[in-house]
Amino acid sequence: MSTRLHIFTGAAFIAIASSTLAAQSSARLHGTAGAASIAAPDSARALRIIAAADTLAATGHVRDAMRSLHSLASDQRAAGEYPAEALRRLANLQFGAGQDLDAANTLDRLADAAQEFGDPTTRLHALFDAALVYQGLKMYDRVPERAREILPLLKSPAIDQKLRSEISAQISGIKAA
Repeated sequence: MSTRLHIFTGAAFIAIASSTLAAQSSARLHGTAGAASIAAPDSARALRIIAAADTLAATGHVRDAMRSLHSLASDQRAAGEYPAEALRRLANLQFGAGQDLDAANTLDRLADAAQEFGDPTTRLHALFDAALVYQGLKMYDRVPERAREILPLLKSPAIDQKLRSEISAQISGIKAA
């Protein structure tokens, strides 16, 4: 399934990145207009957990890495923090491990968190990826709802024109399913 590979090809590399990439991801989030940091009061701890999860995944301990990321995301949510990076990496690992339904559900959680924290770009990516995964699972009843949420985001001036064009070109395939 080429769409499947397209969604997470780059993301798989993120899951095994070093703590340097985790720090770069955090810096990107800090620079995103309207988005909160991944763990404002305890970002060093979050970065350490993400780096440790990356190492676990890279050494074949994917389930342990998923548990660690799930726990981090839960802790961040409980503290009122934005768990974007933890959820994104968790979804990538779940998808890579063949846990597609779990990955789609995690992407839905990421989309909800992105909406709560005012991050429309992450929300768009998460909704689109979730729709593609649900479509791949033949859970067609879940696809239209995500497509309905994607369409207004594609009109938002907060979304980069290139991203808007890329997703607009692919959305018809999702809605047609």
